[in-house]
Amino acid sequence: MRLEYAGYFTVEAALVFPLVFFLLVLICHVSFMMYARCLAAQDNYLMAFRASILRDGEDREAYIDGRQRDQIGSKYFGVDLPQMVARADKKKVECETSTEVHRKGFDLATGEKWRIQTRAEAFVINQAAHIRKLDRMTDLMRIGLEEMRRKRDGD
Repeated sequence: MRLEYAGYFTVEAALVFPLVFFLLVLICHVSFMMYARCLAAQDNYLMAFRASILRDGEDREAYIDGRQRDQIGSKYFGVDLPQMVARADKKKVECETSTEVHRKGFDLATGEKWRIQTRAEAFVINQAAHIRKLDRMTDLMRIGLEEMRRKRDGD
C-alpha cells in the first residue's frame, strides 16, 4: 500500500493515542488533587498543633483564623484556595479544611464537584504544668527512696 500523506496514524494508533492521551491527562489531574489533599492534611495538623500549644488565655480559633493565609500561602494549584474552619475547647483543637478541584471539561456529564476535605485534631497540653508535675514526682520519688534506704539501713 502506497501512502499519499506522510503524517497520519494507522487504525490501531488512531484508537490507542486518544486513550493514552486521556489517561495521561487524568493521571496529572488526579495527582494535582492528591497533592492538594496532602498539603491540606499537613496544614490542618500544623495549625491545630500550633494552636494547641498556646497559653490558656489565648483564643485558639482566632489564632487559626488569623494565620491560615500565611500557612496556606500559594502552594496550592489546580484547586480553589482552601478554607479552614477551627473549633477549640478546653481539651482539643480541631481544624478542618475544604476546597474544590478545578475540572474544566470533566464535569460536563454529571455536573458534580470534586471536593477535598481534611480534618485534624490536636490535644491541648499545658507543657509547664506537665514539667512541674514531673519535677514534683521526681522529687517525691527521690525522697521516698531515701526514706526506704534509711529504714533498710536501720536509721
